[in-house]
Amino acid sequence: MSDVDVAVQRINSDVQNNLTKKNGAQAIHKSVLDIEVDLTVADIAAADYCIRREIFKFITTNCNPETNDFIPKLSNAMKNLFTLFCFAQKVTSTNETFASYQQIFEMLSLKQANNLFPIMDELCTHFRKNPAQFTPAVKQGMLRLCNDLLRRLSATGSRDIKFSGKVQLFLTRLFPIDEKSALNLTSNFHLENTTEFTEAEKSGLPLDEAAVKKYLEEDKKVKLEVATGTTRSKLVSQMSTATEAGEIKDEADVKTEKMRMPSEDGECDDMDTSVGADDVFNDSTVKKPTIEFKTVGSTTITYKLYRAIWSLQKYFNNPKLLFEEDNFKEFERYAAQVIGLFTDYQVDVTHKNNKGANKTPKAEVKDAQNDENSATFPKYLTSEQLTHLQIKDPQFRHQIILQFLILVQYVKAPPIKQNLQRSAAMGRWVQIFSKKVDALLMSMNNHDFCQQLMSHEIGWTQWKDRSCPSLLVNNSEKATFPEHKTISGTRKRTELNCEMLKKESKRLKLAVDEPSEFMEFIKNEKYDDMPTPTQFFDDFKIDDSVWRYKALRLLAEKSRLFFQMPPSKHCFKPLKYYLESMRERIKKEAAEWETVEDRAKREAAEEKKMESATVESDEEEDMEEMNTSKAEEPEKIEEVDPMKEAVTEADAYKLAKCLGTSDDEKLWEIFALRTLRMKVRDLRDIRSDTDKLGDRVKMCIFSWQGSGASDTSKTALHNSIKKTPQLASVIKEASDWVA
Repeated sequence: MSDVDVAVQRINSDVQNNLTKKNGAQAIHKSVLDIEVDLTVADIAAADYCIRREIFKFITTNCNPETNDFIPKLSNAMKNLFTLFCFAQKVTSTNETFASYQQIFEMLSLKQANNLFPIMDELCTHFRKNPAQFTPAVKQGMLRLCNDLLRRLSATGSRDIKFSGKVQLFLTRLFPIDEKSALNLTSNFHLENTTEFTEAEKSGLPLDEAAVKKYLEEDKKVKLEVATGTTRSKLVSQMSTATEAGEIKDEADVKTEKMRMPSEDGECDDMDTSVGADDVFNDSTVKKPTIEFKTVGSTTITYKLYRAIWSLQKYFNNPKLLFEEDNFKEFERYAAQVIGLFTDYQVDVTHKNNKGANKTPKAEVKDAQNDENSATFPKYLTSEQLTHLQIKDPQFRHQIILQFLILVQYVKAPPIKQNLQRSAAMGRWVQIFSKKVDALLMSMNNHDFCQQLMSHEIGWTQWKDRSCPSLLVNNSEKATFPEHKTISGTRKRTELNCEMLKKESKRLKLAVDEPSEFMEFIKNEKYDDMPTPTQFFDDFKIDDSVWRYKALRLLAEKSRLFFQMPPSKHCFKPLKYYLESMRERIKKEAAEWETVEDRAKREAAEEKKMESATVESDEEEDMEEMNTSKAEEPEKIEEVDPMKEAVTEADAYKLAKCLGTSDDEKLWEIFALRTLRMKVRDLRDIRSDTDKLGDRVKMCIFSWQGSGASDTSKTALHNSIKKTPQLASVIKEASDWVA
């Protein structure tokens, strides 16, 4: 008995009992190493043999029909097998481990393999963390396993496309991007991937535009003949021929036939034209069938366009053909037809969308239900009956245009190893065609996306031209740069400022509850240094720029005459000059701004001060008398005669009503020129500004008040009205116009 047979007998039972159990690798590893001498090649071969035999036996016994615990136990067996591979002291060989994996997937159906494949992700994670264990033998075993699966999946077509994607993603994560076995270093094309489409002899589409035009002219001619009564004349001629041949009927029969003639009682449209050959009413021109063409926008789909679309796939599949003159001319013709079709359709769609922008929601919903643009095709279907729908599909058009871009880039910069030379005609075509494609992509709102994809394509092409160098960067190759002096100083100052701000923030948080003299001063109810308008304008600080600014803001907010037209002598003058010339006027108007409520508040504050003061000396009594006299001053202001106040806006509107009752339409102009002594130029400006009489009178009065007159009170205005003969008869008393 050989050493292998002895080792098999020793470890066979442990493999049978622990291979399909969870964490059974520990027991198997211990059983293989349970010998007094060192581990030999015979012991490793025996372990490989026992494991493969047990896996084969388990699958054949439980695979068909599949038991409930088949996949879980088989997953445990694969995990235990990989755990034995990962031990520092190996008891199995690398080649046999991955050969066992390959055997497992070969014995399973595709459905079972799909359920078991997620366990391979654990292998991928382990090898990415431990790249030293990803040896060439491991790479070869994993490649063989995945290629066998992909070979089986390719025969099922799109039925198991999801499982095929899992395998492809697994290979992508497992192998680096510069793995030579995954690269097409020779830049070969998959020439077996051909696109078949309907031939011209079997097509039901019109051949070209000329065939469509010819059919439409014939159809129009037939309809014109039917409309003008040509068919009826043929019917009469046929009856005349029958009569001349001897088939003459009696007069009564002829009358009966005449009465029952379909053309006279309106039954001609309901006649059955599909009767036998003996029917004299049968005519090929009337019976000719109608053909419906497939249209995309304003373009009719012909076999010429259909062939152009699908003939391009030959050149997309093998761009080397373009460097042959005959093939390039054919491709140029097909490309011009397809790009022209896409451009025309995009223009029609854009025009339709702009035209339908004002549709009601119900109409939009109805159009969306009937619109064929919602049809999408995830793969190429070359049936001619689907061509008009595919052209309306934006994804289909986007795929074709993206293929054009890749092909144009291939012509611009062919692979260096191919030794392809571009002609001058191809160079000119590339420039013109690229502009057309860019314009089309801009109208489809896909330009930026396609340009990004093409930038990636250019990068991969250049990488392949350099024979696919490794993309991994070792840590030792990283460059170290000395720190810049200016930048380092700025960084240190910034860090120091941040630390100071943190300390200040902590100090402020601790001092929140501590009393502060500033907070007590602000919280004091008596703290109010806001002067009243009268107090502000008492001290006319004309030389202080800050005071002038505050005065300007205050006048703009409260003065009713501030924004009216200034006198001509004040135009284009400095602010200082304006305030100085309007000093008395401003003081007088500021006194009117104080309302009764303001005065009451001020009196109450003064009384409170007066009550709180203690009378201890004669000086305090004198002070109290002074305060009392000051408190009585506002009462004098209240007793001012209303006629001595300035004319208000309400007075102006009431005066306008008085002037408007007269038959003389120009009475307000007499009031402006003779009563207020205004200039003709100012009157002309007021007339052009507004047509309302009330606004005109108001503007005249405000202009008079701002002209610098010595007295602009109501009494002065009433006296001027009395001195004007044209107004004296209309306005007799001041109460007629004073509000």
